[in-house]
Amino acid sequence: MEVERILWGAFIASLMVTASIAIWGIASRPNLVKKLIALTTLGDSACLFIAAAGFRVPYGELPQPPIAGYPRPVDPLPQAMVITAVVIELGLVLVLASIAVRLYEHEGSLSLPEILVREEVEAEEAIEE
Repeated sequence: MEVERILWGAFIASLMVTASIAIWGIASRPNLVKKLIALTTLGDSACLFIAAAGFRVPYGELPQPPIAGYPRPVDPLPQAMVITAVVIELGLVLVLASIAVRLYEHEGSLSLPEILVREEVEAEEAIEE
């Protein structure tokens, strides 16, 4: 059981590192596609964390023998939440990707600083006229 505890700790730690890198990617990357990839990674790591939280007996001895070859009983509520979250995340990614495509067609770039500087220059030119 000690190996199992170490593996669970490593799994949770890797999820936390992945979520931290995804948050860093959302906050620091100027490209919208990279932000979208980081947002998807953050959503996937959150779904994995919720699914992992669904185990009723994470450590120690099982209160009952395994059922039909499954080593642990699993709570179905987190599984249903993960399925719902995956569907919502897919819809969000599709909407954001279509917005990014339209923005690229209109502005010619997906870099937020470049787009904002261009908009600022255009606004200053409009004020001068």
